[in-house]
Amino acid sequence: LEGHADVIMDDVGPAVIPTVDVIRARFDERRGGRSSLDRIIRRLLGLEAKMRQYSDGAVFVHGVVD
Repeated sequence: LEGHADVIMDDVGPAVIPTVDVIRARFDERRGGRSSLDRIIRRLLGLEAKMRQYSDGAVFVHGVVD
């Protein structure tokens, strides 16, 4: 299920929510980490794997849709 909401937001969102591009940019920024220290802490806590689940899930959902 990870990534499904991202795909739906990106595919349906702009027609319904004009600011979806701003929302997407903020999600991507937050998921990417703000600094080297932030990325290290995420890796140590296993949060990097969680962020990867979103991108892997979106690839899967796109594959199913295609």
